[in-house]
Amino acid sequence: MKEDRKSKLVHILKNADAWVPASTLAKMLGVSSRTVRSYISQLSKDYTVLSSQNGYRLGGKTKSEQNSSHAISDLQSDDSKARVTTLITTLLSSKESVSIYDIADDLGVSESTIMNAVVPAARTLAQDFNLSLVTHDFNICLDGSECDKRRLLRYLVTQHSYGYFTSSQTLAQMFPGFDTSSIMSELVKICQDSDLFLNNYSLNNLLVHLMVIVVRMEADDEPAAQEDLIDTTQLIEHLRLHRQIAQCGDRIVRMLEERCHIQISESDFQQILLLVTLSTDQFDYDELNASTMSQLVDNDFLNIVHDAAKETASRYGLEPFDEDFLMQLTLHSYNAYQRAVYGVSCANPIGSQIKQSHPLVYDMAVFFCHKLERQLNISLSEEELAFLAFHFGAYLASNIEGDDRISCVVVSERYHDYAGRVAASISDAFASRITISGTIGYDDFLTERPQTDLVVTTVPLPNDVSVHSVLVSPLISRLDLKRIGAELDLIQQERDKDRARLFLKGLMHRELYLRNIHEDSAIAYIEYMGNLALENGYVDEEFIHDVELRERTSSTAFIEGLAIPHSISLFARRSFVCVLQSDEPIPWGRNDVNVVMMFGLSKADIHKLGLTFDVIIDRFSSTDSMQNIMKSKNFDEFVSALLEG
Repeated sequence: MKEDRKSKLVHILKNADAWVPASTLAKMLGVSSRTVRSYISQLSKDYTVLSSQNGYRLGGKTKSEQNSSHAISDLQSDDSKARVTTLITTLLSSKESVSIYDIADDLGVSESTIMNAVVPAARTLAQDFNLSLVTHDFNICLDGSECDKRRLLRYLVTQHSYGYFTSSQTLAQMFPGFDTSSIMSELVKICQDSDLFLNNYSLNNLLVHLMVIVVRMEADDEPAAQEDLIDTTQLIEHLRLHRQIAQCGDRIVRMLEERCHIQISESDFQQILLLVTLSTDQFDYDELNASTMSQLVDNDFLNIVHDAAKETASRYGLEPFDEDFLMQLTLHSYNAYQRAVYGVSCANPIGSQIKQSHPLVYDMAVFFCHKLERQLNISLSEEELAFLAFHFGAYLASNIEGDDRISCVVVSERYHDYAGRVAASISDAFASRITISGTIGYDDFLTERPQTDLVVTTVPLPNDVSVHSVLVSPLISRLDLKRIGAELDLIQQERDKDRARLFLKGLMHRELYLRNIHEDSAIAYIEYMGNLALENGYVDEEFIHDVELRERTSSTAFIEGLAIPHSISLFARRSFVCVLQSDEPIPWGRNDVNVVMMFGLSKADIHKLGLTFDVIIDRFSSTDSMQNIMKSKNFDEFVSALLEG
């Protein structure tokens, strides 16, 4: 069984609340039902898989978890991606060619597996970095420039092949000859003693770059070409923290030379200095204002960022961003710009999580980055894009509040004059969110059952009361207010989802529903679906090109099984969703999908995009909902499966 399908099968079964039929698994994996049964048989070696006439489900812990605490490592040892990574890292750290027999022994596989499976995959990866795998007489080596080898090693460390970048176990696996934990501790101390602050992501990123330099120097590879050398010393002279940065760089070099018994070259010193410079914020966020920002960036850059932010707010129906946020955004954008100019990467392990959990926030960052790239003539990586998404998300979480008041009835025993006090306390605490529609005694409430969104009561209510309710003490406490706030959040979420479902239902039209269309690429599918929307008067040709541009910027396969292509800046003539449902998985970026939902929203509807995305992502995150969607055979069944619950 292919390891990616094994992982996907485990994920589906782990997240299922009910039995999953073999036919559904076959569609989701893109194989036959017979192959599914074969996969289940293989999976049973590691997992307790239950079967019945209704399908399959996982039972309890994995078999390896029952016997060992190293289940994840055991699974990874069989992973073909890990084999490729092991081969390449071995070649990168070796001065001579490596015997294929030795590689086979290290990985515990046959020589034919190395030659027929591992080497071809490794060769394809190496070619992406202008490198070649050369084999001769059952020996293999990696041929190419020092710069490209370093790029490849950085890529391997920062990608998910060995887990998240911030994992200490990841670094230990990638650099087994070094005490990376101890080196990290010393690196933190050097930065602190130099009065520099680097967040965890920047520290991990700096450590990886340093280890790459050490590994390649130990392999006696040539230093970077002198003509490509950046004089970072001159670059940092104008910075407020230039003395601290220079001190930090000098101490890092001394530490590496003493620990690793190497001689850091001038080109590597300049690279280390540049990494420190671009990993350090020149001002704390609390210090930011127009005066301090003018010391770092010129007015043209400031105006570019502010204009892009203004267009972003307008595009997504938001109030203009406040001045404090704009200063923070300018600082981060400037650091991202510098990293792009000097080719310094900054890994972001939470990028995929943001993309999946908060697709609208991620999309705002895509829009903003696109504006910056056009004005500054740069290319920002997906890692930088994810950091910007984090900034937008943090701002929205702290500044955007719902403006729909929730009705509330306060219930209290009639012979106590507590109802008015409780109502006053609630009104004071939640003035912008709640409307007290009345206070009522317990007996009258049971008789009248008034219509309301929320009941706050000082006495327990019977079980047949289905409305949202919170039991509080007569002398309302902070804990009571916290519980009321949580219930208000739940009510607001339910309201938002109901509205989004209703809106989404109105976007889907029978003439824009497709099944089992086959094209060569994601862009080709977008063109096919876009032309269908064009024929029906929903969009123009420029809109289709804009959707293709958005897809090329960053894949819209936000979650397993689903892609949501949409425009980056243009609006549709009329709001719509074009649906493509496929029984066979469709390759989409790095993922496979079975459903493609192309969105197009008019300017009047763009503010509803976020909640609509949330509803869709929520449905596709559930294995049970995904099953129902996969079972649908026509437009009506698809709409029902997508919107139910």
